[in-house]
Amino acid sequence: MLFTFHHRGARPWSLCRSRGRLEQLHPRTAWSRDPTAMSVTGMASNKLPRTWIDLQPSGSNRVQPSHGSLRVLQWNILADGLAQAGDFIRVDPAVLEWPYRLPLILAELQEADADVICLQEVNRYEDLASVLRTAGYEGFFFPKLMSPAAKYHCPSDGTALFWRTARLRLQHPQAVQGTYFEQADKIAGCAGAGGFVIAVLQDLAAGGRSLLVASTHLKAKEGAALELVRVKQMEQLLKAVGAARAAAGAGVSQLAVIPVIITGDLNDVPSSPVCQVLKNHELKLSSIWDVISACATNHIPDTTSPGPKESSQGKGHPVFTTAASDQASPDHTEGMQGMGAAPAVCDLEFSTWKYRGGGESRRTIDHMWWVGLQPVRRWKTLSRAEIGPSALPCAGYASDHVALCVDVLWDEQPV
Repeated sequence: MLFTFHHRGARPWSLCRSRGRLEQLHPRTAWSRDPTAMSVTGMASNKLPRTWIDLQPSGSNRVQPSHGSLRVLQWNILADGLAQAGDFIRVDPAVLEWPYRLPLILAELQEADADVICLQEVNRYEDLASVLRTAGYEGFFFPKLMSPAAKYHCPSDGTALFWRTARLRLQHPQAVQGTYFEQADKIAGCAGAGGFVIAVLQDLAAGGRSLLVASTHLKAKEGAALELVRVKQMEQLLKAVGAARAAAGAGVSQLAVIPVIITGDLNDVPSSPVCQVLKNHELKLSSIWDVISACATNHIPDTTSPGPKESSQGKGHPVFTTAASDQASPDHTEGMQGMGAAPAVCDLEFSTWKYRGGGESRRTIDHMWWVGLQPVRRWKTLSRAEIGPSALPCAGYASDHVALCVDVLWDEQPV
């Protein structure tokens, strides 16, 4: 089974699913379908399609800049090795293998067609990078020093950042860096296990204005000690963001309007202490989960499983509990803040859903935060009805996390 993946003006590449290797094809029209094979997009593909929802009310009088919106994607793609050993008890083992999942990952990236791609749990970086290079992207990969994937004889996973070169370039050759977490990891006895990537990019379509992008994967699992680890990790990241932002604006009168985007799998929900650190930071960041969609009816009704039990936890978020978490303890899903007008039958959005030996886990733990930008629209997260009873990963979706994708505009208002 052959899949093509390429962007406008680029030489296409293909992936042979049965062998899981990359082969170069003859040039064809951008994003075209191989007439002898299944397409990665459209009705012939088995990847679950994504739906856009507006984040600005219809008839908004905001002036659209001539350079258009910037599109950013955030996704934990599920590392090879961790997929097969992830105890996904309802999932067919065949769909957890890398040769099966890679075409689905590429199809999701192709459908997003993002200008900036932020990925976590990447450990087959060259499989992705070789395709994305031909589609017009440059990338940076920062692997963990102590990856759990190594236990399963797979490469170390880490964070990858890609940007479309037709629109974005590094401010200077050293403008993208990876940093390992410091003392925070030592609390959990795993110093240097993870970290973050920060890049300062220039938007060529906006006159070369600078944009700072940071992406991370915080410590997993629950408990007070690990919650403290995540808080310390985020504090270190924000300190580094502040320093990089100051350096990027040195000698520039518009320092205050250099936008910042922070993305990642934070392994915690919107009302958690780590998100409160982001919310209370002097940058005055906004969360993707705090933006109300322009039309509540865009939320897809859930008809595949009984409604969860409601709880009063959280700050301004409806919180729901399910059978058990990844660690066999109570878990929950948090919906979008401000959704009081949404119909009760709506399936509250989540960014990860899985069944493991300890039970069901359905949570909102993947995030995008920004300042200096205005969101226009984003992908609706997949519903349980779309995914099916086996949860994630599934035959039509490669990861146990759902990709987030948002279109943003430069904030034209002077600071």
